[in-house]
Amino acid sequence: IIENVPTVNVGVILKYKDGVLLLKRAQAPEKGKWSYPAGRVYKLEKMEEAVKRKVLEETGLRIKIKEYLGFQILQFKRFAGVKHHVFQFMYLAEGFGDVKTDETHSEWRVFNKIDPEWHPTVKKFIKESRLIS
Repeated sequence: IIENVPTVNVGVILKYKDGVLLLKRAQAPEKGKWSYPAGRVYKLEKMEEAVKRKVLEETGLRIKIKEYLGFQILQFKRFAGVKHHVFQFMYLAEGFGDVKTDETHSEWRVFNKIDPEWHPTVKKFIKESRLIS
């Protein structure tokens, strides 16, 4: 399916404590890079439910959704060179609780400044969130 059909995903810029919480990817795509919680929307799942589920799965945090930030189309080379085409809906949320990452991430960190080395989409939506610059 990934080879022939785009997937619908959510991504979350996550306000946590005094900054933005990012996760270091332990798997493709973008292995070893800092990113926000993100993932597929299940069939018949509401976007807001997917946002809450993905953040809980990837960080262990409960959240309050603050704002819809926008939409983006992403393409990644994936397993054996198959392109993964993603329609991603971006949200801003605030996280509560203690962070516990899942197996798809190697670490987490709260950032107070945008790193010029981050992926352009990470920088774009963090800037749009107006949490840090």
